[in-house]
Amino acid sequence: MLKKLLTVFALLPGLAFAQATELDNGAPVTVPNSLKGSINTYTFEVPPGMDKLVVILTGGQGDPDLYVNFNEPYLASDDTTPECERIAPGPEHVCELDNFFPGTWYIEVYGADAYINGVRLAALAAVELQDDVDEEISGAEGSLNWYFIDVPSGQGHLNVETSGGLGNPDLYIGLDLFGAEECGSDNSGTTESCEIDQPAAGRWLVLVAGTAAYTKAMLNADFGTSRPDGAGGNNGSGAPAPALLGGLLLAALARRVRGRPVPAP
Repeated sequence: MLKKLLTVFALLPGLAFAQATELDNGAPVTVPNSLKGSINTYTFEVPPGMDKLVVILTGGQGDPDLYVNFNEPYLASDDTTPECERIAPGPEHVCELDNFFPGTWYIEVYGADAYINGVRLAALAAVELQDDVDEEISGAEGSLNWYFIDVPSGQGHLNVETSGGLGNPDLYIGLDLFGAEECGSDNSGTTESCEIDQPAAGRWLVLVAGTAAYTKAMLNADFGTSRPDGAGGNNGSGAPAPALLGGLLLAALARRVRGRPVPAP
């Protein structure tokens, strides 16, 4: 019934849904404070070859619901089932998809009740890395390409590095899309390295940013029970810091790489 009413509402003159806002990969946005019954619609372009699609709604107060659908907005379409919906009370929702099509995905935040105070939304499409297996990478200037690796408990180190090829990628790793980066490496050229001693168990995110275009470089992530001899790069403590990996970090990258202004955190 709700979906039928919303579809009718969308077709009424002067009351059509607002144009969808496009999300950048891994870059959170703040959803506007909204009333009960409101719909904020976003689109997200998923390239081919991704292993994981994650949409996260977090923070703020109130009761937004989350709908994720391929190729058309679920609440304004004839689809009977969205690819993912999260309608539990409160603002904390996660949609995680392993089997999905590349192309345009629609993300709708529906006001089951009003919500305020900085509800944040992010969509992330990433490639999974295997322990100590090289992944060939290429990217354009200004590109932000995401990877992840699942680190089991009891590991003595996590070492992530890029090498070979041509160009200038930079490297950032962290445990939480909404947390601080725990290591960054921004040398000139393709050789970058991040090392974390005794990494926390969990899913570590790896961001390769194209300060300049790069091609046929190798990305490798390895973990083990002892620290590799002679490993270089930057060390991180693993302690969280009060900054957004997807917000402040990507905003800084956007300003340096893309020439965009830095948004307020």
